[in-house]
Amino acid sequence: MAIRTSSKFLLFFVFVAAGALLWMASRANEHEIEAEVVARVEPRLQEALAEHERTFAEQAETFEKQRAEREEALDERAAAIEEAIARVAEPVFYTATPAQVEAVLQRMGVAYTQGEDEDGDPTFTFNLATYEVTMFFYGCEVEGCTSLRLWSGFNLNEPLEADHLNEWNRTKRFGTAYRNNSGTYCLDDDLIVRGGVTSWAIEQFILYYRDRLNEFAAHIGF
Repeated sequence: MAIRTSSKFLLFFVFVAAGALLWMASRANEHEIEAEVVARVEPRLQEALAEHERTFAEQAETFEKQRAEREEALDERAAAIEEAIARVAEPVFYTATPAQVEAVLQRMGVAYTQGEDEDGDPTFTFNLATYEVTMFFYGCEVEGCTSLRLWSGFNLNEPLEADHLNEWNRTKRFGTAYRNNSGTYCLDDDLIVRGGVTSWAIEQFILYYRDRLNEFAAHIGF
């Protein structure tokens, strides 16, 4: 009886030990499987997370760019409205005085020299686009002058053909080109003040002449 009981106990122990070993083996196998799954899936998860972060950063950059563009557009619109209001509020004058022209040049940041022509009328000499320009006043009375003239001259080493010089006058609406008695190639432009202008109109007159001056210098090969 003692032998049979010991055998049963031993057999029971073997079963228990075998079950424990099987359980431990299964658990170890599960850990290996889990580790393998994590090893395979984790890089994909990291890649997906990185892609998500890149997409979010791009969206944030696009949003910031659009916001900056909207703010810039609003600032430009506000500046245009303010300028339009200022133009409407500008006084209209029907004669131009040296003081009015001087105020325009100062507002533009243009350095100038004030003088007189041979008739004693006022002049302003300044540089536009690196070229020396003189503004003359015409029709001057006590209250002011009724027109303004911008003039600039160029001296060339070789004379131009008349047809080439006249081509400027044929193709350009503003600015008259000619060769004076001294052989200087000149560009004139005039502004009639008598009908009423503002200081802003005089400023635009100067700026437009500057652009024509660049074109004229290129046209004559200066």
